[in-house]
Amino acid sequence: MAGATLISRILGLVREQVQAAVFGASGLTDAFNVAYRIPNMLRDLFAEGAFSPAFVPVFMEAKIEGSNVARRLLWSVFLLLSVLTIIIGISMVIFANEIVSQIAPKFLEDPAKFQITVTLLRIMSPFLTLVSIAALFMGALNAIKIFFVPALAPASYNVVMILAILCLPPVFEKHGVMGIYALGLGAVVGGLLQILVQIPLIIKKSLGPLGPVKIISPYTKKIAGRMGLAFVGVSASQVNIFINTLLATGTVVGAVSWMTYAFRLFQFPLGILGVSIGGSNLVHFSDAWKAGKKSEALTLLKSSYLLSLFTICWALTMLYTMSTPTAHLIFERGAFLRSDTLVVSELLKYYLWG
Repeated sequence: MAGATLISRILGLVREQVQAAVFGASGLTDAFNVAYRIPNMLRDLFAEGAFSPAFVPVFMEAKIEGSNVARRLLWSVFLLLSVLTIIIGISMVIFANEIVSQIAPKFLEDPAKFQITVTLLRIMSPFLTLVSIAALFMGALNAIKIFFVPALAPASYNVVMILAILCLPPVFEKHGVMGIYALGLGAVVGGLLQILVQIPLIIKKSLGPLGPVKIISPYTKKIAGRMGLAFVGVSASQVNIFINTLLATGTVVGAVSWMTYAFRLFQFPLGILGVSIGGSNLVHFSDAWKAGKKSEALTLLKSSYLLSLFTICWALTMLYTMSTPTAHLIFERGAFLRSDTLVVSELLKYYLWG
């Protein structure tokens, strides 16, 4: 799992490199980052952040009762997630102007930037549904101890985004469409591909649809209850992101982009180490706990915590001491200038202190 996660994270960093080289830190990238942040904040709530830790243990409980019970639960949750996120996506399209005016009110002073942000948000409205379903399939496969392909699925998203940034802007501009819209289209296609790469395994492992399903069941209620608890914790970080975005949009052009690039560097070691250790150990912890081996489960939890703490602290310390060379190496080329590097380096240090 760590290897697949490493590949995905490296490709994610390459995606940011390509975006920085092509578009730099500009009003256009500010518009994209604000528009992308809206479904992405919800993604952290409905997909990896609150949903996956709630779904995997309950799915494993259902699997103990019977494989068909687990299959029906999977597709019950699929229907629930699909309906809920589609409603949210439609709301994004209808109320895009109001949403952008709330998260980036200063954009109203620049009608062109505001309208670009609104259009990008509407283009990316299906993104939440796609990544939520991808996270659902990932959770189900992880529960049956399949880690590599689900962990590699985000790599397909990054590959699509890289190709979209490199290939589509000239085509769009040739037809009178701004190149920045290629990023919005790439996000949607990449989200869809994350689902498609997992479907063969879902079918192969006999997790495909199985007759009629009960949308409301004791299992779905349990997932909803656990999500509610996780939702509170995840919401705190989302409020922080919202406030940061609100403040950044009120400063100079490029501020949202600088903040985004710095945050990506900050997340890189966390994503590789934290997700790899936590994601794989969640299944083993659940197995031990359900088998009544509570001492073994707690030992696993403690060792995972200590390993995560040591490796992440070491990685973040190294990143702090080499913030400027790192920002220079990763981003400084093409439209991304030396002045951008210095700002991103300073912002990265603030993130690391936090």
